Amino acid sequence: MKRNNKQYEIVSIKALGPEDGEPEGTFEAVVAVFGNVDKVGDRLSSKAFDNTLAEWRRKADANGARIPVIFSHDWQNPMSYVGSADPYDVEAKSDGLHVKAVIEHMDTNPVAEQVYKLMKSRVLTQFSFGYTVPKGGETRAKDGAYDLNEVGLFEFGPCLKGINPETDLLAMKSALTDEALPERQRDADTKAVQLRKSYVDVDMPGSYEETTEAVCDAIRATLPADTADTYTYVSIIATYPDRVVYQVCTYGPEGSEDETYQVTYEGSEDAGITLGTPEAVDFVAQAESAEKADTEIQTPETEAPETKAWDGAASNYTDEEWAAACILDRGADAGTAKERYGLPIATPGNSYTDPDADGVHAAADRIGQVDAPEEAKHEAYTRLKAAYTHLGEEAPDSVVEGAKADVIEVPATEEQLRKANLDIAMLTIEQHEHESGKGLTPEAREVLQLDRQLAAEIEALGLGSGA
Repeated sequence: MKRNNKQYEIVSIKALGPEDGEPEGTFEAVVAVFGNVDKVGDRLSSKAFDNTLAEWRRKADANGARIPVIFSHDWQNPMSYVGSADPYDVEAKSDGLHVKAVIEHMDTNPVAEQVYKLMKSRVLTQFSFGYTVPKGGETRAKDGAYDLNEVGLFEFGPCLKGINPETDLLAMKSALTDEALPERQRDADTKAVQLRKSYVDVDMPGSYEETTEAVCDAIRATLPADTADTYTYVSIIATYPDRVVYQVCTYGPEGSEDETYQVTYEGSEDAGITLGTPEAVDFVAQAESAEKADTEIQTPETEAPETKAWDGAASNYTDEEWAAACILDRGADAGTAKERYGLPIATPGNSYTDPDADGVHAAADRIGQVDAPEEAKHEAYTRLKAAYTHLGEEAPDSVVEGAKADVIEVPATEEQLRKANLDIAMLTIEQHEHESGKGLTPEAREVLQLDRQLAAEIEALGLGSGA
């Protein structure tokens, strides 16, 4: 069930104290007004609080429960839990919701002390209440407004910004007929109804707002149900395409507790939301300068995964894997596969056209010292430069110059040309797959690899003809 809040300018407020036979910090106020259309087109019924107040009084009789007074809905901050009210001191009258409550712990809570000072001096002149709307609690009136006939009250408190700018006039409304209301009040009601129409009727499927609400509902469904003693509120702090960061606030007779988590999710509002496993997180300020600080999310007691150093030892590869991973080919006369090929830049099972960044950097450091024919080194430089391009990195000047070096022209066999063309095709396909996410099917990739292998073996047997 979605939780909401409404804010009103205080119609009347009276500070009480020991001279009135009340504890220091006691105040009386009218915190909600009945019969007026607010800025989002809602209108509170005078009966809207009847059931919720009856429920609060049952809790008070059973275990002494009190209604929380929270400053500006700041549920994340325990210091904003500034007081409470006896449910029997909260009463719905004809003009609005009248409360008598106490700002508590002013000797130990500076927020409570300051809030009470601002209320007494009327610098803080607005109140707000948090509520839920049960099924059937809201109806559409003939004038287009939405009548709130029943709400579930779970807190109220002073706040900074109101939603009902005309409340100062509403203190007189019980003595006025609709025709006698000031013209600006009727205009404000009409505008509010029109605003609520656009606010409610526009559906935005697939939006982050709908996704956030669906994820929030899924999180609520995993939490324990509210009881007579406690209730829980979920607040989404940040929504990402694959995860959310959220806070769970639990309120009870002893006060409030809150925890912050992040959790992955899949799906949508229509298809349903599937949640991953929640992880507790902390917010840690990272100061970059005296004027600026960034905030990052840390997962407590979670060690970062180990990063393995690059190990391009030939013993880690089979002969076939070594040939596919290396950018240097000394030729068929060089000996075994491990002697013929060198400078691996891919992990076992991958081709040099799908390079590992650490392998590429290691090859760039070693390529100038390898013993190989000049044309073979030139080809290796060319492949290494292409690998840097594949990684989206700028190749070192030595690699760029090596790829430009003059080479001795030697006649190429048909099989050498064929293998070179196959190499170029493979590199082009790998680059396209990297950029677009679309590539060959596994079957087609296997055929291309076999074709390259065949060309290499024919060349090794000396069966290729001159070009």
